[in-house]
Amino acid sequence: MVPQFQRPEIEEVVGRYVAGTVKSAEADRVFVDVMVAMEFYQFADSVLNAPHIPILAPSAWKRRPITDWIFGRFMSAVAGYLGYLLFWFASKAFFPERWLWIVGFILTGLFFLEATWSLIMLPSEWIKVRAHQKKVTLYLDQMNGLYRSLASDGPISARHISELVAKSTDVGVIWPATLHVLLEDIMARGGRF
Repeated sequence: MVPQFQRPEIEEVVGRYVAGTVKSAEADRVFVDVMVAMEFYQFADSVLNAPHIPILAPSAWKRRPITDWIFGRFMSAVAGYLGYLLFWFASKAFFPERWLWIVGFILTGLFFLEATWSLIMLPSEWIKVRAHQKKVTLYLDQMNGLYRSLASDGPISARHISELVAKSTDVGVIWPATLHVLLEDIMARGGRF
């Protein structure tokens, strides 16, 4: 249920408004609100609603290292079993069936070697996933704080909003360039909307 924004059209309209001569505090408020909402909703949608298929197409936000590790071991076991079946079929034509125990031994060894290595790497993977999730949470908190500060029935300070934009930019949030231009234009005209 994320609102759909047409970014190019919105940025073009805001650009024309800034370049134009007719300005109003109401239009300023609508345009700032739309620019912030557009970036906030689109970023949140790209993170929170990203498809997640472990190993094949993992979403960093939705990753669960232990669940992914268990799923990975299941997939390794399936791959090993299919490999064994492939050798079993090949043994009918190319080599004696009595050699299949060697193939089974090698595949089982590879499975346990890979499982051990992935278990050793699990804590570092867990740390990376949690660090990414914390960073995304920080971005969402910054964007949400800025968006909530626009929810006022009274006048809003463009300087305050610009400072919140700069603060969130310092932690890594990227706002549309058009928002910065619009806020500069509002500050040049008195700084309230």
